[in-house]
Amino acid sequence: MSSEVVVEARELGKSYYIYATPQDVLLRQVYGQMASMPGLPRVLRVRAEERAARHGRRFDALRGVSFEVRRGEALGVIGRNGSGKSTLLQIVAGTLVPSHGSVDVSGRVGALLELGSGFNPEFTGRENVVLNGTILGASPLEMRAKMAEIVEFADIGEFLDQPVKTYSSGMLLRLAFAVQVSLAPEVLIVDEALSVGDVFFAQKCVRRIKELQARGTTLLFVSHDLALVRDLCERAIYLRQGSVRFQGPKDKAIALYYQSGSGEHPLRVPALADGFGSARDQELLREFKARACWASAEAPRPGQEARIAAVVAADLDGRPCLDARLGDELTLQVLYQSLGSTPVHFAVAIKNRYDQLIFSGGSYTQRLQPPVLEPGEFGVFEITLTCMIEAGAYTFRVTLGASREELNRGMKLDETPWLGPLTIRWDYEAEVAPFLGMFGLPAVTRFKPLRED
Repeated sequence: MSSEVVVEARELGKSYYIYATPQDVLLRQVYGQMASMPGLPRVLRVRAEERAARHGRRFDALRGVSFEVRRGEALGVIGRNGSGKSTLLQIVAGTLVPSHGSVDVSGRVGALLELGSGFNPEFTGRENVVLNGTILGASPLEMRAKMAEIVEFADIGEFLDQPVKTYSSGMLLRLAFAVQVSLAPEVLIVDEALSVGDVFFAQKCVRRIKELQARGTTLLFVSHDLALVRDLCERAIYLRQGSVRFQGPKDKAIALYYQSGSGEHPLRVPALADGFGSARDQELLREFKARACWASAEAPRPGQEARIAAVVAADLDGRPCLDARLGDELTLQVLYQSLGSTPVHFAVAIKNRYDQLIFSGGSYTQRLQPPVLEPGEFGVFEITLTCMIEAGAYTFRVTLGASREELNRGMKLDETPWLGPLTIRWDYEAEVAPFLGMFGLPAVTRFKPLRED
């Protein structure tokens, strides 16, 4: 990676006005124009500005965003819906003018923003290849020379010579992506484009992006698929309500995103709380935290029977990780502290990207007898999962509780936020999968002769 800065944003801001009625739009413009009239007495100017301010409420989509991206670097931009991710990328791509600040970009830019942008719906796919390439700075002759490569990558068959208004969203993505990467951009900007279309083409796109990265292309990447952000990017910016809440290593940015909760809950940065026992216990906690994907930042509550201190996700060699190949084993270790005399159970819940609970189990469902610890004593619960679930991104949560008399019921004592993403990987185009579908059930298969002698 070069030390040359190719994208530099300085105090970027983008503001819009929200109006209650259509009349507010007109009145704000009229009073705004009056306030800017040359030679207008100061008293009248102030009055016009006050009148303009009454009509419409300012909304800041971005506030004070600054960052640098060096040649060959990959920067992820993450955040919840409405945090300003797409607005930021549109400003960098030059399709949106900032209200404040500035951005400098060096080199040819390829941008996959709004699906179908730069395409004329009445033109055929072939005609749009030439048109879109010309918009991006290539000559028609250059685009015709690249046509065979684009057609092969897009793989949309006979639809290439049909108007793009007849295309599905997946076909539009195929053609747009093929055009952008054929021009070997020096800066590639991708905004959620890979979430459209089938998994096979998405894998094909990721392989091409990695090829471009190996040649020195700079990548700005927005996605809600945080596993993909972790795979493609070195650094990440975490946006929240239009402001940069964190900028730095991708794993920490992703951890903050997942620990932010929903709505307006405050961020909770992984850290060790005070009051966790002796110096030896504190050393144990520090060692555990060095490998943890989450650690509690809160002191024990009065009357609390037990609490979770930290969670580690590790592969079979004990290395911290949050990804695995389909069928591999992944171990979760939970460090906890007993604060009373109640024996406790642990459960791990896993959800897919559609918020569907796909697994919940632990010490109770495995019929383990929990140990009895002294108040203040620490223990470790461990569960090893065989990842026989379809490739994709998942979140998980650890709950600590006490059993009740009712079957399959318990009382929650403590739990983590939803953590992750836990990424299950498989290249369905290159390898035979151990199963197809959402889950892999234990199965024994064989070919059996009709008659056995």
